[in-house]
Amino acid sequence: MSKQQKIITIGIWAILVVAMVGFVASGMWSRMLGSRTHGIEEIELPKFQPMAAFALVNQAGQPFTSADLAGKVWIGCFFFTRCTGPCPMMTANMAAMQRQLADTSVRLLSFSVDPENDTPPVLAEYARKYGADSNRWTFLTGARQDIYGIAAAIKIAVMPAEGERPILHSTKFILIDGSGTIRGYYDGTDPDARAQLVQHAKSLAAGP
Repeated sequence: MSKQQKIITIGIWAILVVAMVGFVASGMWSRMLGSRTHGIEEIELPKFQPMAAFALVNQAGQPFTSADLAGKVWIGCFFFTRCTGPCPMMTANMAAMQRQLADTSVRLLSFSVDPENDTPPVLAEYARKYGADSNRWTFLTGARQDIYGIAAAIKIAVMPAEGERPILHSTKFILIDGSGTIRGYYDGTDPDARAQLVQHAKSLAAGP
């Protein structure tokens, strides 16, 4: 092989090696970028109004305020223990999310819209029925005007019982970020909406 041929051969091999390294590096970068792009941390969520401040009582009979959630991502809903309509399904979905979010710091809150009946002992029994972990899932009661005021402030529909009509309330779940801002409303009876809510909650919890 002549000297010129050797130079050409070496040049070709050099080009192939550089191309191969570039291809491998490009593939690795694409996979890294792809995982980042499709990772939960990349989800961008809208910002709604701040969550209304509150001071209520939990299922243990202890004071619980919005300040106790400072810096925490949480999911909330409005329900009552005697509800025979959507509440059992909503609470079952909250229980499912408690399991799905077990490896995160996301908290769950259930606000009773029937506080006269839903005393702390009643809420504690209801919580046990659904396997609620009191460190992660809090049931709240308090003065009716306070709870209904919270719901009105964040655009959650609640109507007290009147005559033969039972209490009516929204089935929406709300997602709140660590700064206390509402980031989404989700149908609490829809499994697909619940799956999306879990993904969004994980995204916020994993965020900076």
